[in-house]
Amino acid sequence: SSGTRALQREKMVLTLIASNENISVCADEINDMGAQLADYYGYTNYQEILDNYGNEMNSEVGYEVLYQKVQNFLNDNAVESESQRELLLFSIAG
Repeated sequence: SSGTRALQREKMVLTLIASNENISVCADEINDMGAQLADYYGYTNYQEILDNYGNEMNSEVGYEVLYQKVQNFLNDNAVESESQRELLLFSIAG
């Protein structure tokens, strides 16, 4: 379906940005996010989620961490770009 293709495209673009910008995810970040999810959904700990849903949850949680890190990178760079644009406009006008 088109929704599935859009999600696949999003994952591909996100992975390319992460690769180009050397953004990575480590096991500690996955475990931290897993602990937050466990707390949010009422599990004892992240291991209980893994026991219920399998170790493939590590890749799902890892992708979520990567997604957030890439979004933060994009947001940080959008702010820089805006301020750079303003500086350029001021220097041209001034």
